[in-house]
Amino acid sequence: LGARVLPDPDGRTRVVLTGPDLADLLDLAIAQPRRYGAGDPAVLSRLFALLGEVAWVTDDPAHRVAIGSQLTRLRSTVARQSFDPTEVHDLDVLARGVEEALKRR
Repeated sequence: LGARVLPDPDGRTRVVLTGPDLADLLDLAIAQPRRYGAGDPAVLSRLFALLGEVAWVTDDPAHRVAIGSQLTRLRSTVARQSFDPTEVHDLDVLARGVEEALKRR
C-alpha cells in the first residue's frame, strides 16, 4: 500500500512508485456497493463486516482513520433508509462491532 522507493545499488533513491493507500482501496471496495445497495440490509451488513475484518488486522493509525471514515459514511447511508426496527438494530450492532474492532476490544 502507498508509495515504494527503489534504490540503486549504492542506496540512492532512483524510482518512487506510487500506489493506492488503504483509504483509496476502501473507497473503491465500498463506495459503489454502499450507494447502489443502500436499500438492501444484506449488502450493508456485508460492508460493515468488511470494515470490521480490516479493522482487526491493522495497527496503522492512518488505516484506522480510513476505516472510521468509511464507517461514518456507511452509518449515514443506513440512517437515510426506511428499514424496519429489527434491521436498524442489526445494522447498528454490526457498526458497533466495527467500533470495537477499531478499539481492539
